[in-house]
Amino acid sequence: LGITTKLAVGDSAYVGSNDGRATNIVIGSSLLNGALIPPGGEFSFNRAIGVIDKEKGYVDAAVIVGERIGRDLGGGICQVSTTVYRAALFAGVPITEWWPHTYRLSFYELDGWLPGYDASILQPEGDPFGGGDFKFKNPTDSWMLVESYTENERVYVIIYGPDTGYTVELSEPRISDPIPPPDQDIEVVDLKLPAGTVQQTEQAQEGLQVVFDRIVTKDGEVVLQDTWDTLYASRPDVWQVSPDMEGKSPAGS
Repeated sequence: LGITTKLAVGDSAYVGSNDGRATNIVIGSSLLNGALIPPGGEFSFNRAIGVIDKEKGYVDAAVIVGERIGRDLGGGICQVSTTVYRAALFAGVPITEWWPHTYRLSFYELDGWLPGYDASILQPEGDPFGGGDFKFKNPTDSWMLVESYTENERVYVIIYGPDTGYTVELSEPRISDPIPPPDQDIEVVDLKLPAGTVQQTEQAQEGLQVVFDRIVTKDGEVVLQDTWDTLYASRPDVWQVSPDMEGKSPAGS
């Protein structure tokens, strides 16, 4: 298949994740392992791991749903897509679809990683391959291989292929001043909560913009140059209340 060279390694830590999140990361990493990309073909993260479902062993864990933190099947899988993104960056391959997270998440800044090096994916109910994906192109005439595994609460993704001769440089990230959270808290009415419930589900968080450049050269000539721009939203305190407590949280008072 022409796979002769280790092109790049991506890594990320999930130390401190709860059992559900850790379970989903291990399962997703295992399913990704061994993915092949044909010459001139495109890698799709969602198609490489398949549909996220209970049959594969996925469990509920925290996720970002729209603009809110919630729980859903497969929460934590973005730890794996983030690690693929890092490997693809350093492999110098053209990245054809990428979505940053809505909010800055501390898991993606362990082991010295700065903000802005994460990749979110989404599998909408009813159309799991119609949501946000992470994709990159194989620019060579040979096959590429993705190896993925977990070890000591870390994910590793290695991309193999032919020797491309690429040299990859990432600029120092340009990080904005913090973006203050809104003054007004948010109240969310949850019909499933028992009567009398008022609970805080999200802490106020500052936003941030991070921009960095990637330059890929071969034999001194630039073959690819791109810019990666992440705008993490700020958010206020968020409260969930049962219907009878509407307007009685700090957000509504």
